[in-house]
Amino acid sequence: MDNNITLLANTYPENLRYKKFEISKEDIDRICRFFGIGKLYKINREEEKGIDHCNPLLFMTTTEGKYVIKFYSLNLAPNIRTELLINNTLIKGCFSTPVMHTSKTGCPGIQINHRIASCFTHIEGITAQRAALTKNLISTIN
Repeated sequence: MDNNITLLANTYPENLRYKKFEISKEDIDRICRFFGIGKLYKINREEEKGIDHCNPLLFMTTTEGKYVIKFYSLNLAPNIRTELLINNTLIKGCFSTPVMHTSKTGCPGIQINHRIASCFTHIEGITAQRAALTKNLISTIN
């Protein structure tokens, strides 16, 4: 694996302009230690195809399972704790949603390269955007 990994974030969905975000193997190791999710096994580059998101996402497999690392701009740091509260509420209500991980002290994010990284368990499946484009779902809605 290269020392640096380049992630893309779609910053303008209407015209598909992408912004690059560099992250090193050492940064990924810090993230894994912070969230206690095992050691990095591989980066799942194939998962990134078709992602339409304003935050860079990193799909990876560790010795403990599959995870999605989401990177927020620093000014959104207060929103991460709110997202954790919503995530926990949804899970308690038996709503199928990816588990948002925290550090051992309950912190939902770690600062990496002028961004805040959060961690979610990866759920196998397709995105809602892709599902909405299937003929069966469109027929069901209509």
